[in-house]
Amino acid sequence: MEKEEKFIGIVQMSLHLLSTALDELLIINSQKSDPKETHILNLPPFSFYRISLQYMITMEFTKLLESDTKDRKNFPKGKTWEDYENTNSASLAKNSRFIYELKGESFEKEHRENIDQLVKIRASDFGVKIKDDRDKKFAHSDADYRGNINSIKTYTETEIKEAQAVLNDIKEILERCTGAFKDYQFFSIPDNRTQNFIHYYIVCNEFYNKNLMKAVSEGYNINHYRSGDMPRKK
Repeated sequence: MEKEEKFIGIVQMSLHLLSTALDELLIINSQKSDPKETHILNLPPFSFYRISLQYMITMEFTKLLESDTKDRKNFPKGKTWEDYENTNSASLAKNSRFIYELKGESFEKEHRENIDQLVKIRASDFGVKIKDDRDKKFAHSDADYRGNINSIKTYTETEIKEAQAVLNDIKEILERCTGAFKDYQFFSIPDNRTQNFIHYYIVCNEFYNKNLMKAVSEGYNINHYRSGDMPRKK
């Protein structure tokens, strides 16, 4: 039981990171009605953040969708699947198998449903895209990838919502697993801090620009962008 609880905890963390990254990417990639927001989200910090989120999304999806190491056919000489029981610990297939071995026939139907649903997710258009992004850009680099983060095409709003639909399928699998213990349901808490930051950055920037000349006329040194010093009166 201790092993199953540990591995389910790892799956929960992976799901939390994935869910948070998708929510964040949707915030910064969704169409904005205010051109000031669009300008901010195209600045270098957000451009880098956008690609970093895609790294996390790709890797967390990959970890959750990995096959059970017991199902592998080829192992290094002298090794068997038992030697890899503590690897791929976020794999939903492996977690489902652990619970099946623990619970037996009472979990057989749920285990079969989990494996069938994972096969469908991997074969879906988004599942194939995730695997290609991992293999050709993020975990490895194909020759046609120029090594420039700006050449990585970000997910559209539609693709993010497609990913969230796949995430809901993954949550169903986890809830079947944890349902065997009758004590857990995955949930995420909405987090609006990034959207609030964007809004209040605009407010503060407008206040700064509005009062810039007034500050200069009163003798304040406002050339603090280069030096990092706080503005001060001469």
